[in-house]
Amino acid sequence: MTPRDPYLKYIFYCAQGRRCAAPCDYRTGLGKHLPMDDLEWDHIEAESKGGPDTLGNLQLLCEDRNKIKSDLSMQHLHYELAIRRAAWQGLMQGIQDASPWRG
Repeated sequence: MTPRDPYLKYIFYCAQGRRCAAPCDYRTGLGKHLPMDDLEWDHIEAESKGGPDTLGNLQLLCEDRNKIKSDLSMQHLHYELAIRRAAWQGLMQGIQDASPWRG
């Protein structure tokens, strides 16, 4: 059995609760179940940075989070997501503050 075996992906998929391993609002909302085909293999510690290609170093991420993570650590991914979330919330607050219909 290899890390790319579909049966192994199903085991990981079930073990992760049918969710992205990262905080994710991809397609269906935060913490919602995703179709298995929407999740991709990810090395927790990137192979390019010396991470092993072993079961203990694998997880499933949605395509969006996997692209953001790239070869970063999960800690860096969480930091990047927090920055994006804060920027989005600031943008939305600015739009609300500038609204001519604001009561």
